[in-house]
Amino acid sequence: VLFRSGSDIDDLILVIHPEMLMTPSIISETSSCNRRAVLKSKLSSTGLVSKPAFVGTMRHALFEACMKDSEFDSLFAQRVIKKLIREKAEMLIGCNVSEAEIEREVLSMLPMIQRFAGKYTTLRRDVIMSSDVGSPVGGVACHPDICLLSKAVHSVEESIVSPGLGLKGVIDAVMETESTIIGHKQSPISSSSAVRDTNNAGPQRSLMCFELKTGHNQNVQNVHMAQLSLYTIMLQSRYGAQVRLEDNIIFGSHSNTDYDVKGAAPGGILLYLNHESQQISHISPRLNEIKTLISQRNVVASGLRRASSPRGIVLSYEEGNREENDQHPTARLLPATAAELPELKANLHACKRCFSNRECMLYAASDSAIDFESHRELLTQFTGHLKEEDFAYFRKWDRLIDIEADASKSNTSAAWLVRSEEHTSELQSRQ
Repeated sequence: VLFRSGSDIDDLILVIHPEMLMTPSIISETSSCNRRAVLKSKLSSTGLVSKPAFVGTMRHALFEACMKDSEFDSLFAQRVIKKLIREKAEMLIGCNVSEAEIEREVLSMLPMIQRFAGKYTTLRRDVIMSSDVGSPVGGVACHPDICLLSKAVHSVEESIVSPGLGLKGVIDAVMETESTIIGHKQSPISSSSAVRDTNNAGPQRSLMCFELKTGHNQNVQNVHMAQLSLYTIMLQSRYGAQVRLEDNIIFGSHSNTDYDVKGAAPGGILLYLNHESQQISHISPRLNEIKTLISQRNVVASGLRRASSPRGIVLSYEEGNREENDQHPTARLLPATAAELPELKANLHACKRCFSNRECMLYAASDSAIDFESHRELLTQFTGHLKEEDFAYFRKWDRLIDIEADASKSNTSAAWLVRSEEHTSELQSRQ
């Protein structure tokens, strides 16, 4: 159950394999390709570093440092950048760029950080706010417009785990905010009135998550909206949220106490910042959107479970001694088969632009059961130099890694099968 509102709206969701904690960034990948989402979950990071990724990481760190310390002058920014370059020297060498070039590109975003802080926060001591209710932030599509004013930084790079939802992730920034809904827009699937003015309800003081994007493309993307929506419900699962449901729309409850933070907000802020401009949008996920995202999370979890499951293993027991040797059977490995991954995407053009196409084509070429005629060009590019013995070697070690991972993981699923009182009692008895 997502919310306790007394409403007759169905807010029940099913979480499959909750012990497999998925990240919002991985789940959002399913909007374009299930195979890529499963591959990224299975392989984590390839270790390869590109210049755009490194610059993005540095810009994130600069934004978080400025917000956390309420310092926005160029001298502070230069000190932060130099420190970050020393800490990430391996990445700098890996992407083959100079220290001066990285420092110049990262520092170029500082004016936009200053502009954001002066307009939407009270953190800049050299700026007097022109309004006590903040500045307007537009909602994307049917998401409501709000007036936003950030009073303080609650945390940066906050790690959140939501076992009940099977989610984990790191939020760029969590701010203590005051927000007022300017009006709510009509949903294309709802029969509610087009706009209802809620200004009289007063500001809602709550924790709100901020998702930062520093790339050149500042158009709001569905992938980013999905990430922020999941971070929003994860924040609510940790800090609680006073919300109500009306016609599938989630609203925050306004507090009568002006300076009392009332849990997590029903929405979050998607912030696009680069050296040229900024774009800020409010995303408040609806109930049906949350259910869809959790369903996609289940798709990734199920796909990852199939792709990483031990395969080609035969267990045998001594005749007549099954019960005595149940914990120590004899295992025999059959010839390794390829991991079972979701099907290849039919769109070859999209595959050519994919950041995971190298790994994807390797797995495809190692699986003789796949008809990859449509992807012959990519397969030749990435695996044309490999022979059958190379693929056999890859299948062998990929399976061994999966077996080791399966044997070493803790039995986390047991926590969902035992009542909390029994689990606590068992832990206390071991002490």
